[in-house]
Amino acid sequence: VLRSDALVFFNSSLNDPEDTQEFLAQRAWAELDGLGMLCSPAAHSLLCHLSFQDCNPSDLGPSPKPVCREHCLAVKELYCHREWLLMQRVTMTKEGSTKDQSTSPALVS
Repeated sequence: VLRSDALVFFNSSLNDPEDTQEFLAQRAWAELDGLGMLCSPAAHSLLCHLSFQDCNPSDLGPSPKPVCREHCLAVKELYCHREWLLMQRVTMTKEGSTKDQSTSPALVS
């Protein structure tokens, strides 16, 4: 659930960015429902953050705020250890697939 003042980045290079990102997220969402009790909520959260990234407004224009490496690693190592390989295989075949979490920025305190 987004805060009322939250800004979400939409890829304006798509013909219909809002509907396209929503469609891709919904398509992947149903596939995550069958995951384990600990994994499913964590995977859904990660999908939301990847599909609808926070927007960083700046003087240069809006840009997506990347998902932190720690968020990806927590899902992979803590919540979805067994499911991660299957989940990664499925998402890599989908448009808008997840990238390697090791290239994501680290969480800054």
